[in-house]
Amino acid sequence: VAAELRLGDFHYYGYGMPVDLEGAVLHYRTAAEGRNAQAMFDLAYMYAHGLGLSRDFHLAKRHYDMASGVAAEALVPVQLALVELSFLQTWQEYTGRKQSPWVELSAALQPPLATVLAAALGAGDAEDISMSELVPEWDTLLIGVLSLLLAYVIGARLRLRRRETTETAGVGIETMD
Repeated sequence: VAAELRLGDFHYYGYGMPVDLEGAVLHYRTAAEGRNAQAMFDLAYMYAHGLGLSRDFHLAKRHYDMASGVAAEALVPVQLALVELSFLQTWQEYTGRKQSPWVELSAALQPPLATVLAAALGAGDAEDISMSELVPEWDTLLIGVLSLLLAYVIGARLRLRRRETTETAGVGIETMD
C-alpha cells in the first residue's frame, strides 16, 4: 500500500518521469483500496480539481470523508479541504467557470511575483524564469503568508476586545463612586 502511494506521488509530481496524472490516479486508487488515508486524500484532491480524471465534487467529498474516517490525524486537513471544496463548488455554480479560481489567481499573480523575486534574488530577467524555479512551492508560501496575516488580524481583534472590556469595566467602577 505504501509503495502504491509512493508510485502515485512519482507519477503526480513527475519524479524521474514525466508527470502522468492518470497513472497517479491508478496508484492512489489502489492504495486507497488498501485503506491508506493519504491516498484517499490525494485522490479526493484530484477529483476536486479534475486532475487526471473528470471533476466530481461528490466523489471528492466521499474520499475526504473516508480519509478522515481511516486516520484521526487526517481530520484537520480534511476539514480544511472540505472548506476549499465548498468554495470550489460555489465558484463553479455562481461563475459558471469550470476552471479552478486558483489557476486564475496563479496566472494573475505569477508575473508580478516572478519580477519581485527575480529582482530580490538577483536572478536576472524575470521573463526567462518560471515561478517554480524561484520558489518551488510558491502556492504553499502564499498560503503560509495568508495564514500569518489571518493570525495577526485575529490577535489584533482579541487585543481590541480586551481593551474594550477593560475600559468598560473601568467605567462601571467609576460610576459606582
